[in-house]
Amino acid sequence: MRAPMARRAPPIPPTMTLLAGLVPLVAYVLTAAPLGYWFDSGEFVATAVDFGISHPPGQALSGLLFGFARLVPLGALAFKVALVSAACTAGAAAALFVAIVRTEDVLGVPRRPVGLRVALGATWAVAGSSAWWFQAVRPEVYGPQALLVCVALERLIAFESRPAGGPARPLYQAALVLGLAIANHHFLALLLLPVGAVALARFFSRRPLRRLLTAFCFGALGVGVFLYLPLRAAARPFLDLGDPTTLSRFFWVVSARTFQRNVGNFAPRPLPDRFAEVATQLIERTGVVWCLLALAGLYFALRYRRAWRVGWLWVATLLIYGAARAFLGFVYGNPDALGYLMPAFAATGALAACLLGPTLTLLSGPVPGTARHRLAGLCALAIVAGGLWQFPARRAQSSLAHFTDTDAFADGVLRDVPAGAVVLLHNPESIFLAWGVAAEQGARPDVTLVPLPLLTYPGLADRLERERPAASELLARYAASGRLDLAALDALAANVPVLVEMDPRVPPALYPHLLPRSLYHAVERARVVPQTRVMDAIRGQILALDALAARVRGDPIGETDRQLVWRYYTDAIYLSARGGIWAARLLVDRALRTAPDSRDLRALSAALHAPDADRPLRVQRFLDALRDRPAAP
Repeated sequence: MRAPMARRAPPIPPTMTLLAGLVPLVAYVLTAAPLGYWFDSGEFVATAVDFGISHPPGQALSGLLFGFARLVPLGALAFKVALVSAACTAGAAAALFVAIVRTEDVLGVPRRPVGLRVALGATWAVAGSSAWWFQAVRPEVYGPQALLVCVALERLIAFESRPAGGPARPLYQAALVLGLAIANHHFLALLLLPVGAVALARFFSRRPLRRLLTAFCFGALGVGVFLYLPLRAAARPFLDLGDPTTLSRFFWVVSARTFQRNVGNFAPRPLPDRFAEVATQLIERTGVVWCLLALAGLYFALRYRRAWRVGWLWVATLLIYGAARAFLGFVYGNPDALGYLMPAFAATGALAACLLGPTLTLLSGPVPGTARHRLAGLCALAIVAGGLWQFPARRAQSSLAHFTDTDAFADGVLRDVPAGAVVLLHNPESIFLAWGVAAEQGARPDVTLVPLPLLTYPGLADRLERERPAASELLARYAASGRLDLAALDALAANVPVLVEMDPRVPPALYPHLLPRSLYHAVERARVVPQTRVMDAIRGQILALDALAARVRGDPIGETDRQLVWRYYTDAIYLSARGGIWAARLLVDRALRTAPDSRDLRALSAALHAPDADRPLRVQRFLDALRDRPAAP
């Protein structure tokens, strides 16, 4: 089969484009989280209250979108923000459908009865994958980013599918979308530049200065959304991370400098192993069949001289986005790692269509109405059904329709906290959860939440000191040493209740001055808490953890279980050091039921069941093993 001479393709039927996005949208909305989810979902709910500013690089575009989500007259604020993610991800599916149809046009695939159906099936295979679906049902920035990346790819394909000297409009539109994408998640956006390198080189080869300046203006227009950050920060929103009111602070936020030192440090395994992990995720989340079809589709994507530039866009998307995630290191159990791979998943669907479309075109023959033609149409319908089947097949891996676990945790994290308390939080997910609850429900304005890991963010410590002047000494000493100071804790606890979230960063020297209280440990001034009070508090804490475990129902990726295990483990370390060996054994045994393969849990269990384990343990070695790890043993 020869690729036909390039000509202007007819418009794509809008009803088909609508259908491509509508089916995923219905699935996403029906399975969206009714309340906030784990990770940084609570943070994005907090930004939606009054157009706040999230962690670097600020996610300016998503901040605006989430702020307008308040206008949706349906459900809790967290659900409204999740609907934005759902709508954007469904929009990305519609853009992907258009891009695949344009790719098939270049390959010479007739739209009827093959091209549109194959594109629809491939689109739904991607949109129904758990990688895409899970980004669409929780408050997150990856749905909007996927929409922008897919639109930019579609515009690049529209440009590359036209002969040399064709209209420059698609590239200018792509530049505008790229600018918007940079204002949302600049790392994922800038990966589009090497993806479109061939198209950009061809575009700028003629009248380079004029075209470069015009494209730059369009891109700058999109990047201009970043101006929202300093303007909003000046109004002191509920959440203002980085306080970008000065030029240096603005650059600190948008450059995400605080994360740059971590690039590549979370992946100690060899690079080939990391690539294997990414490939495994592509296969597991989409399915073996679709990935094999995509692998075979590489041949058709690059075979034809007229079509290789379009095919290369998809191949480069798969390779570059996959390599970028491999370089950063794939983090199992963290759906954000899959969010980085959404363009790579889109490329697998497009490459599968590059095989299926030409193959069915050969099968159909040149004469419409023949048996071969009808058979090709039926096969194309089967591909549509295969793509549609992804939704029931992947629903259990993706649905958050009945997820309410964070609401159960919110009682202990914020709602049941004593009046006027200062809460010192270590776990980022506890921080984001508390912010989300406080923002959405207006809960506990009398409580001061101190996110200890984030105190290095510009302006945050100053803001906390303005809200709670009595905590200024504690914040200053923590900023200087990175450790909680007993004298400063004692001085603050003389005026207000002070609660500490247990964590490896809490030094054992403080344990004698802490008393278990629900999900926290209360500071009991500078005196050593009597052992009888400790044992009574331990019993109450175990009952609270049991009540919490009874309320939660779990989630598709097991993050609730990880949060419970983390609390069991850190509390067991505290109890081991305080002589509550029986209670520590109880908590470790319960944690091992959920995480039986945890080396840390097994090591602590062995120490607790040793012949001499009838007195307090030296727990420093367990803390050292955990100090630099994420919040899960």
